[in-house]
Order: sequence, then structure tokens, then C-alpha cells
Amino acid sequence: MIELNSKEQILRMGDLPAPTPPDTPFAITVRYLRAQGTGDTICVGVELTDSIRNLSETRRYTVQTELLNGLNIHKGTISREKLEELEHVSRLSAAYARALSILAYGANSAYALSLKLRQRGFDSAIAEATIDLLRDRGYLREQSDALREAERCLAKGWGQKRIEMYLRQRGYSSDDTVYALQELGEVDEVSRCAQMARRKTHTPPADAKEKQKLIAYLIRQGYSMSVIRASLDEAWQE
Repeated sequence: MIELNSKEQILRMGDLPAPTPPDTPFAITVRYLRAQGTGDTICVGVELTDSIRNLSETRRYTVQTELLNGLNIHKGTISREKLEELEHVSRLSAAYARALSILAYGANSAYALSLKLRQRGFDSAIAEATIDLLRDRGYLREQSDALREAERCLAKGWGQKRIEMYLRQRGYSSDDTVYALQELGEVDEVSRCAQMARRKTHTPPADAKEKQKLIAYLIRQGYSMSVIRASLDEAWQE
């Protein structure tokens, strides 16, 4: 049996609360609910009291207001089950805040974002619940995000094969990748490949060795051999 510590335990956003011992007899009381910042989050103070041993423990949870409203928690005594629900939404709120921070630096696929959350200590269930919450609130739009990524790749001069590989490596699904490539519209791959060739070398290859090096470079940029052959025919034409 785990004894409660009389020293106050403070849990900030991102901390994982210690599990509640299933067989310890104590009262669970919500002491306060305080809105924080703009009111998007609420701090919930909970006291666990063991009257037999005259011990108590204080826990503090920071929870998204909307999630807390769904629990219908008020000041006063709550059940062990309600405390477990509070602990769950506290973890979810922490993961949600971390996910928004990650997304602030750039678009992420659901797969990539879930992986980053797990790397930061959140379990798979919380990571997936966070992904669902972000989708519901419009923060995760994988099709439009994949399209923006594809447009940035196109601006770099990449060919379709490299763009497709990049999107898949970023964790976008086959459907999202196909959507992005289709939305790019009709793209003249030969002209873009010719432009990349001219960027690489301002004059035509002097010999077969230089030509092979240029072809290898264009293949790495995502162009097919048929496109490369056609592009080299027109790259340095007047």
C-alpha cells in the first residue's frame, strides 16, 4: 500500500500525475477551480485526505475549459472515477498545448505529430485523442497542409517523384498525397527540369561524363528519364 505524503504535491501542465492507489481509503475533494489567462484553461485544486492516518495530499491540474465543462466537476467531494477522468483530461490538455506549440513551427501530418507527442512522454492513447481534438477544432487539416508542402517543393524546382516521396516521408497518407499532387494542376515538368539543369550548369555539358553527372542530379530532384531527355534537348536552345 502506498501512503499519502503530507507534503503538498503540485502538478503543472505537462506533468503526469501519479496514479491513485486503488485500495487506499480517503476522501477526494475539489477545493478550487480558477480560470487562468484568457479563461481557456482552468486550474483545479484537489485534496486527498486520509482521515485514519491524518494525512493529506494536494494535487493541482491545469485543464482546457471546454474539456473540464464536459466533466461537470464542481467544488466539493468527487468520486475516484471522477478523479481518474480529471487526470485523463489533464494529460490531454497538456498534450494539446504541446501539439499547438509544435504546429506553430509548421505543418505536421497526424502521423508526425503523434510521433512527436510520444517522444515527449505522452502515451499513444493520449496522442491519438489529441489528434482527434485538433481535427475537431480545425487545427489539423492534412489535405491543405499537404498541398502547401507540395507547393513549397514545387517552388524549389523539385520533380513530381521527389515531391511525392517527401510528402510520404512527412507522414501524409496516400489520399492526401494524391490530392496535393492533383491540386498542383498541370505542371510542365520538362520546362521545370530544363530550368533546374540550367541552374546546375549555365552551359551544356562538355562531355558524356558531365552529362551523366547532370542526369544523376536531375534524377535526385525527382524527374524521370523521359522528362530529363526531353529537358536536355531544350534546356540551352535559344
